[in-house]
Amino acid sequence: MYSGKKRQTTRKGLIMTDETRQIGFIPMSKNGRRHDKRLLYKVDIIRHIPPEVTIWTDTGFQGIDKQHPNTQIPKKGTRKRPLSPEQKQENKIISGIRIRVCKEFCVNGSIA
Repeated sequence: MYSGKKRQTTRKGLIMTDETRQIGFIPMSKNGRRHDKRLLYKVDIIRHIPPEVTIWTDTGFQGIDKQHPNTQIPKKGTRKRPLSPEQKQENKIISGIRIRVCKEFCVNGSIA
C-alpha cells in the first residue's frame, strides 16, 4: 500500500450526494494510484443516473459528458489559451457546489 508520496499510503474513493448533502452512493475505496474516471467506470454508476439529473464533477472526469448529457465540468486553461474571466467565474460556481458537499462529508463523515 506504499504510494511513494511522503511515505504515506493513499486511498482513492468516490462520493455521490444530492443537493441536500445526502449520500447516495459510496463505492469501495481502492489502494494506491487510481484515476478518478477509471474508478467511476469500474463501478458503472453513470448508466443508472437519469438524464435530467446534473452531475457536478472536477477536471479528473473529462469525457464523461459524452456518456451523460447533463454534466458540469470546470473548463481547463492552457498557456496558449488562458481562461477568460467569465470561464473563471463559471469554474468558481461549479467548484463551490462540489466542495461544499465534499468538505462537510470529509470532516464529519470521516472518509479519510
